[in-house]
Amino acid sequence: MGLHTQCGGVLIILAIISYLINLGMSMVKTEQENVHAFFVFTAAIWLLTTTIVGLLLVYNFTYPVLSKSSLYYLPLHAHLGIAGWFLLLITGIGSRLIPMFLISKYSNNKTLWWIYGSINGGLLAFVFIFLYTDNRLLMAIPLLAVVAGIVLFSYFCYQAYRQRIRKKLDEQMKVSLLAVLMMLIPVIFLVVIIIILLMSAKENTSLVITYGFIIFFGWITAIILGMTFKTLPFIVWNKVYHQLAGKGKTPNPKDLFSNTIFKWMSVAYIFGFVLFTAGILLDFTWLLQIAAALLLVTALLYNWNVIKLLMHKPASL
Repeated sequence: MGLHTQCGGVLIILAIISYLINLGMSMVKTEQENVHAFFVFTAAIWLLTTTIVGLLLVYNFTYPVLSKSSLYYLPLHAHLGIAGWFLLLITGIGSRLIPMFLISKYSNNKTLWWIYGSINGGLLAFVFIFLYTDNRLLMAIPLLAVVAGIVLFSYFCYQAYRQRIRKKLDEQMKVSLLAVLMMLIPVIFLVVIIIILLMSAKENTSLVITYGFIIFFGWITAIILGMTFKTLPFIVWNKVYHQLAGKGKTPNPKDLFSNTIFKWMSVAYIFGFVLFTAGILLDFTWLLQIAAALLLVTALLYNWNVIKLLMHKPASL
């Protein structure tokens, strides 16, 4: 954690500041208020906060810039990134893309602002309680606030699903909606972890590891797997066929990738995720190895389909 790591951290922060400036200038130029843009911009602010805390932790290994060890502040650093960057970003963009791809009539900015306020309010409360109090019971306040935001987001997606015009769901939307349901799983684990900590000073390591795993390999991974093949095909189609549109028959965006590969990827992912979670909790090495192989297959099939999509050449019209 010497000079190279410290300089790397500074460069990452400069990159995020550049991103924030670019995003802010785009928002200023828009004529209408866009709640989704506020989600993304605020998520980027939390990302900047996360990286600043991370850089302080790096410097703390060499210089006493913090009052306690870097490991003490690791939960703060992790949850700023998970709830501030990932959760806020995914709820903001998901609340725009899911109704759009469902072709849903549902729209409720008031609910979205409540989601925005719940997640950000919970995060601010978490930071204050973590830094200035030692009362673990108070952690229930930010937890409940963030859970309220997740429940409201799930309700928002459910209403969009109910009022959809396109009744038949494709495989990509099924995986994306599954990701929304999976957002509640780490919350359940976190509640269990907090209860165990309140009853005993000893941490349950397997539960903590499972909690981290189901965040990054659960709802975050699932929504990326689903939404990649809802958004990227349109981008590629527009690049390849925008000059040919109207001059002949062009393929649909969904025809630019293999739906069969996507289905096998989804099956490998679901089994890999479930088995790996069970392997951590049961401490079965052989189960972890099988699950890891399935998750590797998921990654290979995902990349295969993405490369196939990006390498698409225009068909003769």
